[in-house]
Amino acid sequence: MKKKLLVVCPTKRDKRELQLLGLDKKYDLFFQTYDDRLLEKIICNGVGWLSEDFNPKQTIDSLVQFCNEGNIDGIIGTEDYPGSIFASIVAKHTDKLGPDPTAILRCQHKYYSRIDQQVFVPEATPAFQLINPITFTGEILRLPFPLFIKPVKAFFSFYANQVNCLQELQKCINSSIMPETFLSQFNWFLRQYSPYRLNGHYLIAESLLEGKQVTLVGSVFNKEITVHGIIDSIMFENTICFKRFEYPSGLPLSVQQNMTTIANEIIKKINFNNGMFNIELMYNPQTNQIHIIEINPRMPSQFADLFEKVDGINLYENLCNIAIGINDASKRSGEHAIAASFVLRTFEDKRVLQIPHQKEIEKVLQEFPDARIQIIAQEGQRLSDEFQDGKSYRYGLVHLGARDKQELLEKYEFCKQHLTFEFT
Repeated sequence: MKKKLLVVCPTKRDKRELQLLGLDKKYDLFFQTYDDRLLEKIICNGVGWLSEDFNPKQTIDSLVQFCNEGNIDGIIGTEDYPGSIFASIVAKHTDKLGPDPTAILRCQHKYYSRIDQQVFVPEATPAFQLINPITFTGEILRLPFPLFIKPVKAFFSFYANQVNCLQELQKCINSSIMPETFLSQFNWFLRQYSPYRLNGHYLIAESLLEGKQVTLVGSVFNKEITVHGIIDSIMFENTICFKRFEYPSGLPLSVQQNMTTIANEIIKKINFNNGMFNIELMYNPQTNQIHIIEINPRMPSQFADLFEKVDGINLYENLCNIAIGINDASKRSGEHAIAASFVLRTFEDKRVLQIPHQKEIEKVLQEFPDARIQIIAQEGQRLSDEFQDGKSYRYGLVHLGARDKQELLEKYEFCKQHLTFEFT
């Protein structure tokens, strides 16, 4: 009989990848009813909880009951928040494989995560300081400018900013508080499933990191850690906005090995088990130092097919394997030597007059069958009507594989020419 998997807080990407991989035929998949754009609406538009389904206790009780009555074999979730937390809690209550909720919450609370890093991998931990936005005064700041400030519970890079002086810092503090409707659920999780007394209403200031940013992707099965690979983050010049993500990394192998050592140490010490994770890191070629930017206790779904293109196995396959108790993290032979996730982005807010027609998308897919195309912009709306990072405006993603970087960029140019966007 086919194994039954529950997908908690499913995203459109989850449904797309699971179907493209044929995992919807290999398993009986059950998707929680969920609006995967709810948090974007809360942050951007101040919309409150739209349904009783987002009462955390009620949601947990309902999912646990569904798993028990339906004899669910495994639970997966790729969404950062609240999906990864819900998935871990439901797995705990139903005795299914999954990370402990306390480990998830400690990673997602950036201050407590930094404390762990300071204890277990101090050489990879930047200087940091907790900021109480209500009581903060410049006199208590211990870090030199420039520095970086962000909420201890963030969403993507929203409210994350570099500040260069005390006046800028005070302005950011006053404007960087996440909406209460966003934090209320996180604070409830902390009270019920962790011993931590500091909730999500704080900010964290950190020393500024410079160099080459990457994402290390790994998994843990029965305390055995596997690093699947490292992805380079390519930025638009003089910004912290992503232009594309390339796999595999072009960093020297010695640097990648040092990153792997750091990842193994911190993941082992925080007792993260039976799940996938990704760690954002910064390598400074001038000082040869490696620092952790943040630890994300979830699979990075945006990069799932990049591994398939190069290594022959999609990260969703790894995730499903772990959920049902199979330890298969081996690399195979992909069709490409390099793959990338290209971000269609502009630095001006515009109104969308036209997005690519289905025939245009089909033409690209005929040319590159394993490409992934995600259209974010919507006709008739402004780019700012979609969830953005506050610094630029994404309107699409294009994923491609190639034999080398030159061919990769040539394929991307083909896609840009054949996918018609019009703005005013």
